[in-house]
Amino acid sequence: MSPKCPPEDKQMRIDLTEQYLRTLTPPDDGRLEVADTQRAGLTLRVYSSGRRVWMYEKRIKGGVKRKHTFGEYPNPVSLAQARSMAQEIAAEASRGFDRVKAAEVDRLALETSEAKKVTVAAVIDRYDALHLTPNLRTGAERRRQLEQTLEPFLGYSITDLSKHQLQARIDKKAGEGRTVRANRIKAALSAFTKWAWRRGYIDNDIGAGLSKAANEKPRDVVLSMEQVRRIWEATQDMGAIWGPLFRLLIITAQRRGDI
Repeated sequence: MSPKCPPEDKQMRIDLTEQYLRTLTPPDDGRLEVADTQRAGLTLRVYSSGRRVWMYEKRIKGGVKRKHTFGEYPNPVSLAQARSMAQEIAAEASRGFDRVKAAEVDRLALETSEAKKVTVAAVIDRYDALHLTPNLRTGAERRRQLEQTLEPFLGYSITDLSKHQLQARIDKKAGEGRTVRANRIKAALSAFTKWAWRRGYIDNDIGAGLSKAANEKPRDVVLSMEQVRRIWEATQDMGAIWGPLFRLLIITAQRRGDI
């Protein structure tokens, strides 16, 4: 007669053998557990469906009791393999090593790492949506500037972007003789990386300390009376909105933003 757990007792303790396990009859309903006396804490759970799963329970030295699932019997985990795996965990537990906690720490570290693997293009999208469009009148132009400057790196993870690469893009534009444009690129990159750092996309503000292409000298432009006269005359053909606006600028000598 094959071994079977009595209905009123859903758990048995026995020195398990392969022969015993092969002839073990599943319960009519629910599950029964057969505990191994040779390896304390090792249990085979037998379900009414016929499924059989190894479980092992062990207290960590100075800590909590943990449950481990090894897999199904007999494939992929035989009795000998289950005992060997339980012995390995028991040795770790005796040293205070918590395998479950270590796995959780690794999982969280992986999630954090994956969260940071956002492309440069994706961060520019978020920068535009959260900062440029809501706050800057020239937000669309700033976005184009960033995309053009960082075009070789748009598919990179934002964490792979380096300060050296940013400076190289500034220097390249300066090397084309467009130093003012290079300075504008430097300012745009510095603002972008500072935002990305504050939002947690990068661990360090790689744009801090970027060098300008050159020091700019402010230009003082003073219009002659002849030039003012010609502008005034030109405003007569600019329509009912822009013509009066420019004439008001000339008369009051105020800035466009003030007007």
